[in-house]
Amino acid sequence: MDSECESLTCLPDGSCEAAINVLYAAADGNPASSCTRTAKCSVARAVALIDGIKTTIRLDPGQYTLGDTLLLSVSLRIVGRDAVLDRVGSGIGATLGISGRAEVELDYLTVQGGDGVLSGDHYTGGSGISCDSATLTAREINVNNNDTVGIHGSRCTLAITHSRVELNRGFGFILTEGSITMTRSVVIANPSGGIQLMGGTFDLENNFIIENGGPLGAFGGMLILNMSGPGPHVFDFNTVALNYSEPIIGYTPGVDCEATFHQDPGGSAGPLVFTNNIVFSNVQGNTYPQVSGNCNWKYSNVAPIPPPPPLGIGNVVLDPLFVDPQHSDFHLHAASPMRGLADPTATLAVDIDGEVRPQGAGRDMGADEIK
Repeated sequence: MDSECESLTCLPDGSCEAAINVLYAAADGNPASSCTRTAKCSVARAVALIDGIKTTIRLDPGQYTLGDTLLLSVSLRIVGRDAVLDRVGSGIGATLGISGRAEVELDYLTVQGGDGVLSGDHYTGGSGISCDSATLTAREINVNNNDTVGIHGSRCTLAITHSRVELNRGFGFILTEGSITMTRSVVIANPSGGIQLMGGTFDLENNFIIENGGPLGAFGGMLILNMSGPGPHVFDFNTVALNYSEPIIGYTPGVDCEATFHQDPGGSAGPLVFTNNIVFSNVQGNTYPQVSGNCNWKYSNVAPIPPPPPLGIGNVVLDPLFVDPQHSDFHLHAASPMRGLADPTATLAVDIDGEVRPQGAGRDMGADEIK
């Protein structure tokens, strides 16, 4: 716990940050103070004091109201249990703007209030986190209630763990080029769509992608565009359910792979292959197409409409029996037929909750392992 550390800053790996590295900020901190434990400063002041020694900002719990985008163009870490960064300034802008090849780590905090402008039926210009040609590592953060996109990256390297991207008024993620690694996270209730990836690489494992899209949305759960070149292009042990897309737009509501192929370093090319997933009950108008495009599925449950024939090795078409989908609980019921149906050669050691895989003779499909 923080109280066990001299610096009051416990890191996600259980270690203590050295006190000499820490700047201390509070929601009511002085914008001109020295950012010490006894003279806490504003978060903007702490960012300005980052140097080769002071590399970590420790936020007190509280609501940090930002008059404009907080710009992060130097490498730093922000640790903020129960801290909320909320852009309340006028005009259009992201809450956090990461650029300049900075390597930024965010732990525990909430990012909200990216301000866009309503244009027709959609907001534009207001992301929670905007990342341009930089690196973002995020652990146990929540990105919500931003006008356009929860996390918007261009040529960025994203590593997201045990986080939630939810209830943004547009998309959950948009990433163009760059790379994303996301594990043990939830992308939920983003009405324009959950995750859009264009180019670059991705490795998504043990995630819930649920209840995204809507009557005015661009797509449902996940849209993959123009993938080419060497990977990784990994989509394993995820649960994609109850997402929605509009028939007039035409994107499949579960996982849509548009014009995608994988080329390994040896030069051979072929469709992307996704394994051990549940893609269930995603809706387009009054129909239930689940997946489409140039992606192949193995050891996955795609239902009620399976992938185009042939069905593929290890695939099934079953009701997975979620615990309580009406209340957004997409863990598997003890009687779920997903038990033990994952690829017998899979090696993933934990599930979305960090519980050990397998619990029985074989691993379960989807993000949750039945205990």
